[in-house]
Amino acid sequence: MDMNEIADHIRSHVNSSALICAGKDLQRSGCRLSMQGITTGKFILVDIDRVTGYRFVGKTCDFVLFLEDSRGDLIVAPIELKNTRIEPSDVNAQLQGGANYASRIVPSGIRCSFVPVVIHGKTIHDNQRRSLNKKRVTFQKQKRIIRIAKCNRDGNLFTAISQYV
Repeated sequence: MDMNEIADHIRSHVNSSALICAGKDLQRSGCRLSMQGITTGKFILVDIDRVTGYRFVGKTCDFVLFLEDSRGDLIVAPIELKNTRIEPSDVNAQLQGGANYASRIVPSGIRCSFVPVVIHGKTIHDNQRRSLNKKRVTFQKQKRIIRIAKCNRDGNLFTAISQYV
């Protein structure tokens, strides 16, 4: 399956009101997600708050990004925006909810890189950072640490996922 077929498959499982196709920055709860560096046309961004027809169990993140990497493979990145104090267990549960959703709509047998991301606005205290670094989010047998970037910085999403692009 090539990337166009994968993208069509994902789009067919997401209601159109939840799809964000423009590469414009997004704002949620006072936190800006910068799309700078994310190639227009090579990604699908799903606004989880607008998803219909899927029953979420527990918490979920704000967005899930599906992005073609430089090799033509798929990157799946659940994204949580936080402009308040970070509670590592809550963030982990929210990102896991996004990963669970993504696993339902990504075609089976597709090789993916998985990158859970939290974009935050407040200072993360050392004990919170250590706790966050111990957390893992799972997607298709991949257990990954949570990547961290700051709100309101140009290219914050690209910075968080850059080692996978």
